Amino acid sequence: MFRTATRRAASALRTTTTHQHAHAHAHAQHHSRHPLTTLTACKSTPLRPSPLLKPNSLPTTTTTTTTRQLTYAQRIKQGYQASRKDIWRRNPIALPFAILSIITATGLFSYIAYIEVTENTPKYSRYPAPVAERLRTAVYYTELNLNPAKAAKAYQEAQALALELGMHPYCEEVLGIRVQTAMMLEMAGLVPASIQVLESTLQGALSYVAEARERSTEGQGVMQTKEAEEREETRRVYMVLRKVVGISIKLAELYQGDHVQDAKKAELMQMFAVQVCLKEMNRRHSLGLPVGGGQDDTWMNLGEIATALTELGHTYTSQGKSELARPLFLRALDLVRADEGENPSRKQVTLLSDIAACVADQAMSPRPLEDPGVSREDAIEAARKWAGKAIEAFRGLDNLDDAGDAEGKMSYCSALMTLGELARFQNKPEEAIAHFTEAKKVVDGDLDADWVGEALTKALDELENVKQ
Repeated sequence: MFRTATRRAASALRTTTTHQHAHAHAHAQHHSRHPLTTLTACKSTPLRPSPLLKPNSLPTTTTTTTTRQLTYAQRIKQGYQASRKDIWRRNPIALPFAILSIITATGLFSYIAYIEVTENTPKYSRYPAPVAERLRTAVYYTELNLNPAKAAKAYQEAQALALELGMHPYCEEVLGIRVQTAMMLEMAGLVPASIQVLESTLQGALSYVAEARERSTEGQGVMQTKEAEEREETRRVYMVLRKVVGISIKLAELYQGDHVQDAKKAELMQMFAVQVCLKEMNRRHSLGLPVGGGQDDTWMNLGEIATALTELGHTYTSQGKSELARPLFLRALDLVRADEGENPSRKQVTLLSDIAACVADQAMSPRPLEDPGVSREDAIEAARKWAGKAIEAFRGLDNLDDAGDAEGKMSYCSALMTLGELARFQNKPEEAIAHFTEAKKVVDGDLDADWVGEALTKALDELENVKQ
């Protein structure tokens, strides 16, 4: 009896559940056309599946997936993001090297651009564009790919164009082209051709100065041309004279070189340079002008004039003519002191050392002294004083760069050697050893002064033997 009731209850339950699902399905189809009604109905009478129902008996829902097309920019971005994640893993060596190469190339091109803007462009900006173009070609075949024939042709074309475009034949720019041509020939080993170019330029410059001076009223500064043209030509004349001195010194250097080895011509050119300097200094003094040029003057300044005098003095020293070299060094020292004022440099140390060497050479020479009223002992004492002044000037340099300069150190060493030679001449070996030892400390480790170190070592050995 209970079994029959149970079967009937189960059957009734299944029938009721089936009717409820059918009724819910019909309501869903009806309310699909009315979304708000469906939402209200669902909220008011929620459907709860019975636990007695099987999963297969539940209604199924179909979901439709829509794929959206990416734009080109989005695809590029996705590809970039994916590559960025894997690039370091896939290229652990090549990528850092590539980054370093890019940074290096950027720095190199930046440096080239900087040099072009700050150095090269100002050089050529003083010339018209056609002249500057030919000069760039000439410089290329001079400094980067040395080719004397092509460089000389480019320089000649640049000079011809400059004259056609109205530039003065003896302005600083045109003279610079000629001097640069001579330097190129020297670099190529064509020293005779370089000398020929410089000599031709020198003669033309002297002719121009003489003609310009003839057109002026000497001593009054009144030109036959207009006032502005007068000032311009006066500045040009002083500039040309400055170039004349420089070209003369350069010719002396070429004559002394291994290619020519003509000491006589070298001396004549140095003498000519000094004569031009002294003559122009006297002329400016008579006109009430400063003997040395300033910032607004194209004439040589006092330091440059002193250099010309010193070059000739060194030539006389190498020839054993100390009596001719000493006046040049003394005059150069006066000019340098007037130029530097209260800020002495290594130039004064060098000149003081040169003067001491000249006086000592005359004092220790078997020849009679130049001044009969001076005894040999007095001459030796004078040489000691000059050497002492050189040492004091070197030690008193405020600028450490000047104190460590090679030329200044060699001048300091030369002054010590002069004191040592004077002590040895007076038979004072211990004093001589002290000076030579100190001088040797100065040049030790300097590869350019090996010969000085060897000479000092030999002198010390000789003095040690004398003491024993």
